[in-house]
Amino acid sequence: AVNPPAQAVASGGSIDIRVSSVTDLGAYGFELTYDPAVVAFVSVTNGSFLGSSGRTIICAGPVVTATSVAFGCDSTGSQAGPAGTGTLATVVFGAVAEGTSDLTLSNVLLDDVGGVAIPVTVDDGQITIIAPASTPAATAAVTVTPTPPVCAASDTGFHSPGLEAAAPGGSGDGFEVNPRGAFEDGAGFATDSDGSGDRHLYEHPTLAFAGNCTVNGIEVRLDWWLDDTAGTNSLSIELSWDGGTSWTASKSDAVASLSERSTILGDPSDTWGRTWTRSEFSNGRFVVRVTANSDSLPHSFNLDWLPVKIYYGP
Repeated sequence: AVNPPAQAVASGGSIDIRVSSVTDLGAYGFELTYDPAVVAFVSVTNGSFLGSSGRTIICAGPVVTATSVAFGCDSTGSQAGPAGTGTLATVVFGAVAEGTSDLTLSNVLLDDVGGVAIPVTVDDGQITIIAPASTPAATAAVTVTPTPPVCAASDTGFHSPGLEAAAPGGSGDGFEVNPRGAFEDGAGFATDSDGSGDRHLYEHPTLAFAGNCTVNGIEVRLDWWLDDTAGTNSLSIELSWDGGTSWTASKSDAVASLSERSTILGDPSDTWGRTWTRSEFSNGRFVVRVTANSDSLPHSFNLDWLPVKIYYGP
């Protein structure tokens, strides 16, 4: 607890914790240290910046000691995180005695919406009490400035889907038998029984990479086979960047097989006809739609794995 009691410091002043030049902010946290001989902590509240893009805010703390306060907030939602400059939090102090207290930031954490840490540089500040029980006056801004990360060309590796649902089309039930069998390689498989035109949605959890990188290409791997290869058969893939509202043009694999085979649609330089942003690979936004196609029924389509790989670079 902090002493003196709240009513004795209710006329105190406030300090803003601000961030500048940030992109796609998803969460923050900090610890602020002060001199209890000069000021006493009263309260801390989340600022307007983190929720300014419409994401839902969840805050933890504060955790208060005699000389410091720790506080942080996270956000959820399909929207991109806010970008630019703004107030993360406001800390209210009450006056204890004349003097100047350093305000030192430590344990500063900024994460993007995918949970990837954003490097930061920190500017500390001071607060001066002109006279006992007077309103504190801030003599320096307390700011957190992200350090631009260096983008090195690489890829995410193949990442498995984490959510699934049948989509309209065909008989309407998608890959109705064990649809989560396509989540892992070799751990069972999903089956679409006798339903040409059936569609299924596979949502991929956040695919993380540095915010200043450019998406150069996307690969989708299909491990699949049929119970009968009569006629013309294929699996086609489309990608969505907004949770299934909009879709890329489809790509198809028409090499039908009675035994499992792997094929890759797309390549390291294929962006599927559009320019992507990192926030479009966050939870709830990036979705793969797979469609079973056949002109000869009945056929059963089996899908063992449907991972995605993102290639990125400066």
